[in-house]
Amino acid sequence: MLIERPFCDGVKKAGQYFTGSNVFCLSTALVNTEARAVETLAHEMVHLAQDCAGGGLQTDAYALLLSEQPPSVAAAEEEAYQLERDPRRVVELVRLHCY
Repeated sequence: MLIERPFCDGVKKAGQYFTGSNVFCLSTALVNTEARAVETLAHEMVHLAQDCAGGGLQTDAYALLLSEQPPSVAAAEEEAYQLERDPRRVVELVRLHCY
């Protein structure tokens, strides 16, 4: 589910994925172009795929998709920033790990 709010859990977050609930938030105050919306949602969908790869949507565990390093918040964010510019690949990763 996608919810749109002026801000997603803080004034600096353009988007957010809520682990375990399969809910995405998109900041209407920070995301004002279609390109930015696609990039933001692709970033958050990487976190969805990481969540699925780590054990499923009902857990707090996650895994990195393309890295052999141990999962960490910093590494998960780095991976999401790297992949957000390739939405088609992100969709493939979601299909691979979530279905």
